[in-house]
Amino acid sequence: MSLSGLSFGRGTRVGRYSILELIGSGGMGDVYLAEDTELNRKAALKFQSSPDSMDSTLKGHFIREAQAAASLNHPNIITIYEVGEYQGRPFIAMEYVDGETLQELIDREELPLKKSIDIILQICNGLIEAHRAGLVHQDIKPGNIFIDQSARVRILDFGLARIEGGMKLSSSVSPIGTISYMSPEQSKGENVDNRSDIFSVGVVLYRLLCGRLPFIGNYEAAILYAIVYQKQASMTSFKDDIPPELTLIVNNALEKNPAKRYQTMEEFRDDIKNFMASKTHAYKVSDDPGSPSIAVLQFSDLSPQKDQEYFCDGMAEEIINALTGIEGLRVASRTSTLQFKGQDHDVHKIGQLLNVHTILEGSIRLAKDKVRITVQLVNVDDGYYLWSEKYDRDMSDLFAIQNEIAQAVAEKLMTRLKGDITGPHIKRYTENLEAYDLYLRGRYFWNRRYEGGLQRSLEYFQQAIERDPTYALAYAGLADSFNIFAFYNYMSPLDACPRAKAAASRAVELDPNLAEAHTALAWATTFFDWNWPESEKMFHRALELNPEYATAHHYYGLYLLAMNRLEEGLTHMQLAIEYDPLSLIICTSVGAAHYFKRDHQESIIRHHKALDLDPNFPLAHAYLAGPLVCLGRYDDAIIECRKAGALSGGSNYAAAFLGYTYGISGQEEKAAELLKMLLDLSEKGYVSAHLISLIYIGLDDKDNAFKWLNMACDERDNWLVWLKIHPVFDSLRSDPRFNDLLERVGLND
Repeated sequence: MSLSGLSFGRGTRVGRYSILELIGSGGMGDVYLAEDTELNRKAALKFQSSPDSMDSTLKGHFIREAQAAASLNHPNIITIYEVGEYQGRPFIAMEYVDGETLQELIDREELPLKKSIDIILQICNGLIEAHRAGLVHQDIKPGNIFIDQSARVRILDFGLARIEGGMKLSSSVSPIGTISYMSPEQSKGENVDNRSDIFSVGVVLYRLLCGRLPFIGNYEAAILYAIVYQKQASMTSFKDDIPPELTLIVNNALEKNPAKRYQTMEEFRDDIKNFMASKTHAYKVSDDPGSPSIAVLQFSDLSPQKDQEYFCDGMAEEIINALTGIEGLRVASRTSTLQFKGQDHDVHKIGQLLNVHTILEGSIRLAKDKVRITVQLVNVDDGYYLWSEKYDRDMSDLFAIQNEIAQAVAEKLMTRLKGDITGPHIKRYTENLEAYDLYLRGRYFWNRRYEGGLQRSLEYFQQAIERDPTYALAYAGLADSFNIFAFYNYMSPLDACPRAKAAASRAVELDPNLAEAHTALAWATTFFDWNWPESEKMFHRALELNPEYATAHHYYGLYLLAMNRLEEGLTHMQLAIEYDPLSLIICTSVGAAHYFKRDHQESIIRHHKALDLDPNFPLAHAYLAGPLVCLGRYDDAIIECRKAGALSGGSNYAAAFLGYTYGISGQEEKAAELLKMLLDLSEKGYVSAHLISLIYIGLDDKDNAFKWLNMACDERDNWLVWLKIHPVFDSLRSDPRFNDLLERVGLND
């Protein structure tokens, strides 16, 4: 029996929802975890108190919660799916989020300042959206703040929300809200506006900073009296390290008179953000000053012809590789530092973004067979040079120069390292400088991830191998290129993947300890062979060889997603981001992972983070369309598909997902036009059968969808690894033919 008087057992059907378990009870009702049987997702069902305990006021509050919250669409506000009634009890169906309340979190541990501020800023952002819609929450407290496993805040329980300009609550009724977090005007039963929520957030912030509430008493009346008439105790009387600027912000939020308080939530939030910006050194750079860290920026090309871009990039990459081998030194990845290429260097800003203490920057001037390399090691905190040097050498001394520079940098950092440290050494994968230059060119174009660039990367890797047939890294690069060609449907997997496997296997044969080679081979074994046990062994081996190889974590995360081990997959995705925080493809893949989890709001947030890094990255636009479709935002999804198509030069994937979106949104004629276009293209060259099946799925033509999906199986289409988890296949899962597909791909266990 629940606290509210009625209990629903496991398996109880409430419309399309199947009850799983009771997860919470309170004065306003019970909350159950349920399965949405139509959309195959978890949901939380909140039932009002039992019919015997209902009155019109309570019922009005309950319905108001649904109406208020359903009108909002913000990543920091819980999403309402629908309102219904079962056995006389109104209920709200809302998204289920795995995590805990802020109350549970602070009961368990004291939060560091930065984490506390981050939580408060997210609360402010959600309430700003509510206030813009004319809604005042009226019950902000730690118990109504939920924090999911990715540290995103969700505001719950808009049941006490009132619409500004609406009817004033009767003063004869007890004050609404949780007493300790009420504003003075709310405590007195007066009319309230958005400034009441500002006061409540101020109380939450005070509680996070001090570990206690600002207004206390032995009974309710005493607490109410303190809120209305007494000044809160100074925060520094409980913790003497609270910055005075932050004390002023909290005191402003806790003014008794609303006219003297912050007038908008934006003002409150912006003062907090400005405070944090002023404390950059203390809170944004790594908290451990004894932990050395470095980012190696791409070298500038000062050659007369400005034609040494590849050489400059390669120089930085080789030094990164050398420094990565030093135990105890954290090195920002090459793809993260690549984001700053061609920009004016603000070392302080770069240090904040990459969370490093030192920056290595340099330049290269190449003339005939002579090279001058200039390098500077810069302290992020004050911008002063720690070390600077010039090297004038023959091109034949290239490897020696790289090793010399890395050694000099390490010596400057080693004084902050503990224990006996062996200096860096750059492994020479080739002695042929021409092969080395061709390899650098290949990696440059491979990282750009578009079809023309991939074709050029293939050519450069092949030429590097021609110059040095024992060049393991070049074989690994060749394998990576063929793998990506197949995955993005630029080539048939039947053509590309065997070549990728052959190149990766040759790289492993030449150098069994090369993490890049094992990762490339694991990818092909996953996405082409569908040999799941062997793939996992290969990923484990790659990570044993290089635990900080972001691409290995990224690709292993994708493997785990395919296995429906979603949380494990996200864990490795997060590790990949830690090692390569500005990688566009990794950030985009994290968004896709949340899409597979049916956490569509978070997926949208993650995709926008990738687009914040580069608004012209086509894959982020293409994948963003997925969660938008699931939320019914078809017009927005169509816009993203069109952007992806334009930015990619006409990607078949963008066209196919656009056709799927047209179909599922009832625009059959437009879907049919794109279907015809892809079918016509397939007569002239390779077009993935899986992409054609997407449009048939959108049109709800299951027979043709299964026909083309089976053709995709014959083609060993890489995307079929997502059969168990991809939302586009949800409409097919109840068909017996879908189990046959799962069996063909080896995913039916």
